[in-house]
Amino acid sequence: MQKRPLLHVSHNHWRAIMQNDSSAKITDIIYFHGVTLPIITFNKVKYIPAKCLTDLAGIDWRTAKRSLLVEENVLLYAVKQFKSPVFAAQGGSPTTQEEVVHIQFDRAYLYLARINTRIMKARGNVNAAEKLLQLQIEWAKVLHDYETHGVAIKNKSQNNELMQIMKMRQMSIGYEKQLFSKMLATKLVELGYSIEEEQGQLFKNEI
Repeated sequence: MQKRPLLHVSHNHWRAIMQNDSSAKITDIIYFHGVTLPIITFNKVKYIPAKCLTDLAGIDWRTAKRSLLVEENVLLYAVKQFKSPVFAAQGGSPTTQEEVVHIQFDRAYLYLARINTRIMKARGNVNAAEKLLQLQIEWAKVLHDYETHGVAIKNKSQNNELMQIMKMRQMSIGYEKQLFSKMLATKLVELGYSIEEEQGQLFKNEI
């Protein structure tokens, strides 16, 4: 009986991952939970080198890389492999290196949220594991708020008033619910939060 390969990927799958275009550029540098990370724009989409996240979490890169290249994870994290620019030296010009695995920047938190902190602790990265676990707990609450209330607020100082409006909106029906929806939308805009198109329709159409 012929054994099936441990990791099987189709030709189209690899073609989707591998990108040979040299248009990747460092367009920003951010401070992300204690680590300085380059933001790389490629085909008008922002990416982050995946190894930066695994280093941040203190997990084994070789194992993480194999996992990232599994077809489902390529879709989930929008993984691309292309030549990433790096700075040759302080004050030097960016140069290109070999193909690097990148995660789409807006999937970075999702990737960190799915890391098994127990394995991190087993590898001796106790402090990093405890910090990441606290973040994962915070993100779980944010996801719950978004799915149940239609919005999630990071700034805790504004939470009480907003949560009261959300609760009143949930208990209301008909025209009264529509009024609370408008009140909530107005308050969010006042605080500087953008109302996504989908959420905007939710506020408008509840009658």
